[in-house]
Amino acid sequence: MAGIRAVADLAGWHSPNRPQRMAMLAVLASTDGLMWLGWTIDRAGRRGVAVGYDARGARDLLVLDPASGEVLAYQHTAIPARGTTARPLPAEQYVLYLSRDRTAGTGLETRLREPI
Repeated sequence: MAGIRAVADLAGWHSPNRPQRMAMLAVLASTDGLMWLGWTIDRAGRRGVAVGYDARGARDLLVLDPASGEVLAYQHTAIPARGTTARPLPAEQYVLYLSRDRTAGTGLETRLREPI
């Protein structure tokens, strides 16, 4: 689902503040087909809530911090077709978001002055 992947990508490049996270999650919550998958533990051992979306033989899943709404992890996994007894395949992509930081500038000023 493009919405879950967009939130995951956003979390990888930006550190949204609380109002921005609330708006982002409100849009996700209004998405048809979004599934509440319950409580989970990410690969870093942090407890969070999982939401997912199944489409075209794959599941996109976000693990969210229940208190702050921050993205803790993203997973993309192929899933077996309905009605089969095959087990889910291992994650094709798994991203942990372990740290966040905010800066006043873009950082380009420093990088542009560094020798190549």
